[in-house]
Amino acid sequence: MDKKPEEFRLRAMFNTILEAPWLRKQRFEHGLTTLLTDAASDDELEAVQHVLKNLSYHTSADLVAAADEAAAQILSGWCLEPRDTLVVGVAERSKTCGSGAYLRAIELALPREWGAHNAFWTPFDSAFRQSHGREHLVIVDDFIGTGEKITNKVAALKANPKTRSYNIYVCCFAAMSKGAAKVDGLVNGDLLVHHYFDRCISDKTVDPKKASLAAGMGSLEGKIFNHPGKYSFGYMQSEAAFYLEGFNIPNNNFPILWVDEYADKKPRAPLFARR
Repeated sequence: MDKKPEEFRLRAMFNTILEAPWLRKQRFEHGLTTLLTDAASDDELEAVQHVLKNLSYHTSADLVAAADEAAAQILSGWCLEPRDTLVVGVAERSKTCGSGAYLRAIELALPREWGAHNAFWTPFDSAFRQSHGREHLVIVDDFIGTGEKITNKVAALKANPKTRSYNIYVCCFAAMSKGAAKVDGLVNGDLLVHHYFDRCISDKTVDPKKASLAAGMGSLEGKIFNHPGKYSFGYMQSEAAFYLEGFNIPNNNFPILWVDEYADKKPRAPLFARR
C-alpha cells in the first residue's frame, strides 16, 4: 500500500483546511483526525481531500437568503395567494430535518396575511387531515438527493381523490442535479432550487483521476462497512458533498462523513453527526 511520508500527509490536510475554511471550527477537530487516520493510503487520502474541498457548507444566513428568494418566487413568479395555497414542509415527526427551518424562514419572508390564512403546515401528513379548499400546494424541502422522497409524496397526492386536484410546486434549498431533474418533470417545471450539485467524483473528475478517487473511496468504505449496499458513495450512489449547519446531514453524502462506527462495530468519530 503506497503511503507518502507523514509530513506530506499533514501538509496536504493543512492545505485542505486552507481551501475549506469551515474545517477550522473546533467542532470538526475529532472528525478531521478520524479521516486522516482512516486514510492510510495515498488514494484514500486524495479521496478525502477531494470530498472536503468540494463539500458545499451552508449556514443559517444562506437559508434566510434562500427563503427570501423562495418568497419572491411564490408571490411574483408563481403568483400565488394565501387564501388558496398551502405551504407544506416534508419533515416527519420522528426525524430531524432542515425543511422545518426553511419553511419557517419562508413564512417570515412572506407577508403576515399568509400566516393569518393558516397557509403553513408541518409535518407533511398533518396538512391533509382535513379539507382546506385550496388549489395550490407548495412543498418545501431542504435537500433533494435521488428525488425519491418528493416523487413518492407527489405520486401519493395525485393518487388520492382528495388531493389529486392540487397544482403542485416545489421549493428546495439544495439538490443533486439528477434528483432535481426527476422532480422537475413531475411538477411540470414548477421547481425552485437555490443550490444545485453534481456527483462529487463521477461528474467532477475524469479518468485516470476518477478511477483513483473511486478506488480510494471504496477502500475507505471497506473500513466502515462489511457490506456497503445502498449507502455506498452515499444513498443510491448520490456522491453528495453538502451540509447545512445545525441539521442532520443527508445520507446521500459519502458515508465517510457521517458513519459513527467501523465495520468491526468499534465507535468512530465522524465529521458530521447523523441521527
